[in-house]
Amino acid sequence: EPGQEANLAIHLNNLALLMRELGRDEEAREMFRESLEIRQVVMGPRHGYTGLGHLQLGRILLDGGEVDTARPHLESALEISTETMPEGSPQLLLAQALAARLMHHDGESAAAAETLATVAAGFAAHGPHLDGLRESVERWREEALEAVAGAPP
Repeated sequence: EPGQEANLAIHLNNLALLMRELGRDEEAREMFRESLEIRQVVMGPRHGYTGLGHLQLGRILLDGGEVDTARPHLESALEISTETMPEGSPQLLLAQALAARLMHHDGESAAAAETLATVAAGFAAHGPHLDGLRESVERWREEALEAVAGAPP
């Protein structure tokens, strides 16, 4: 039944977030993957929650250094979030930030830093409940700026 499958996807996602918080990233990665697969079937490939599933799976892969595996998920997350989320929404901001991390990885550190500055301001506008995300974005921006400063002329 679609309603039960959607609930299963939500519960798997929540459990994955808990596993991630506990440092059990391998288990979290598999739960994010299962949740995404269910979302794609039940909600469709272009639904906002499917975009969120790509975002969460892509982020844990990117954080684990699996850039090539993360890339298609993060690209899908950005496309779907751009189509389905309002400008400035946390999901869209995070998708933009993770796309900027890919830009930094690809050597486009100055552009990445600029995007990350905009995203950090977007998170700040939401208030203190998103300070953790804003701080992560600011840390990623500093990494990009350091790469720009260290780049040969």
